[in-house]
This record gives sequence, structure tokens and C-alpha cells, in this order.
Amino acid sequence: MRNFMPSVSPSESQLRSLNNCVNRAVYQVFGDNVAVCVNDLRCFVGLHDVEELVERRRLKFVDRLISSSISVDLFLANGL
Repeated sequence: MRNFMPSVSPSESQLRSLNNCVNRAVYQVFGDNVAVCVNDLRCFVGLHDVEELVERRRLKFVDRLISSSISVDLFLANGL
């Protein structure tokens, strides 16, 4: 199964840690001259805040689940 949804959402500290990793990678790739505008550069290249990316993936998963016939089968199986 390619898409999955973890049973537990990442904690605030995990999200901060992932954001720091991305910030350090952007800083290392683009050098000292982008230290002030790392967030702007991340938005420009599509590396948004990790919390936003996680939320988008969760919503995409739920939308696909709702639009598929599997959700109806799961509802009927659990409702009886």
C-alpha cells in the first residue's frame, strides 16, 4: 500500500526537528547569503513547513478514502 496514515500524529518537537533539518539543508545548499531568508527560499522552491505538508497528506488520504468504495465497505462492515 503506497499511501498510509500513521495512527499517531507527529509531536510538536518532531515537527520542529524536521523543520530544522530542512532549514539546515537549505542553508548548506545555498550558503551564507540565504541565512536571513531561509523561509522565503523554502516557500519559493515548495518546501513548506513540515506541519503543513503532514496536514496536506492526511487530508489527501482522507479525501481518497471517502471517495473510494472501500470506505463504504468498511462502514457497512463495522456498522453491522
